[in-house]
Amino acid sequence: MKRRPLLHLLLAAPAAALLLVAGNAMALEEPAYTVEQTFDEFELRRYAPYLVVETAADSRNAAFRRLFNYIAGRNVAQQKIEMTVPVVMEAPGAGEKIEMTAPVVSQGQTMQFVLPARFTLDTAPRPADAAVRLRAIEAQWLAVRRYSGTWSERNFAQNEAALRAAAQAAGFTATGPARFAAYNGPLTPWFMRRNEVLLPVAAPR
Repeated sequence: MKRRPLLHLLLAAPAAALLLVAGNAMALEEPAYTVEQTFDEFELRRYAPYLVVETAADSRNAAFRRLFNYIAGRNVAQQKIEMTVPVVMEAPGAGEKIEMTAPVVSQGQTMQFVLPARFTLDTAPRPADAAVRLRAIEAQWLAVRRYSGTWSERNFAQNEAALRAAAQAAGFTATGPARFAAYNGPLTPWFMRRNEVLLPVAAPR
């Protein structure tokens, strides 16, 4: 089965596409972090705590639409929230329906939108959809590899492997699964996209 580009269907709604594409023309808010050390293959970043709205669904399309609806005002307070970056999810391809011989297998996909820094768990609008939830992300250390190109599972896997090898060689221990972060909309040329592999690691001693 031919895989569709990441977020291609998710951004089918014109408003959603315009919001993310706007990130190419003006700075969108992203979680606060400091670059603690720079290596040839990755950066070691220390992230401050931040808040996300997240959901799990059978497809990226469904996950994205739920989260976009939330920031578009479909929440208990009917409050619109500006788009931020990145959109964080599992590896590209996770959650895609894969045609085997039989049956068609569908895996879950968890996706997160980062909320603006002014919100806390107490002040962020409550989701109106029971499948959407708010979650506080604690301060963390991440080994981050930035790359451009397509949003394919293969491209992600190659960069994840390179990041893991480089982080291990530098003496860092991974503490969780790697995730994919997308910073641009689908109209951004592939060679200009900012993509990142985010790998949680133990704090350096």
